[in-house]
Amino acid sequence: MPFGGTAKIDRGLLTAVILLGFFGILMVFDSSSVMAAQNFNDKFHFVKLHGVWAFLGMIIMLLLFVTGIFSVILNPIRYSLYYLIYGIFF
Repeated sequence: MPFGGTAKIDRGLLTAVILLGFFGILMVFDSSSVMAAQNFNDKFHFVKLHGVWAFLGMIIMLLLFVTGIFSVILNPIRYSLYYLIYGIFF
């Protein structure tokens, strides 16, 4: 970690997040395949959109873990620039 922390990945939590993501994609397909086939001629239209956002969410989660955002939260004076950037974009 760049900020000197020794964080470890909780594999159980990561597995649960990934499985829930796949379950969500399955539920999106189950609930919207007929409408997507009628309106877009592609029954996987909403699954593709949901998959892209799920993938981007996983990438952002990984980036936040690698950059040590948790140490940013614990030290507000030293990392006030991060708070400014976070406040502007999120």
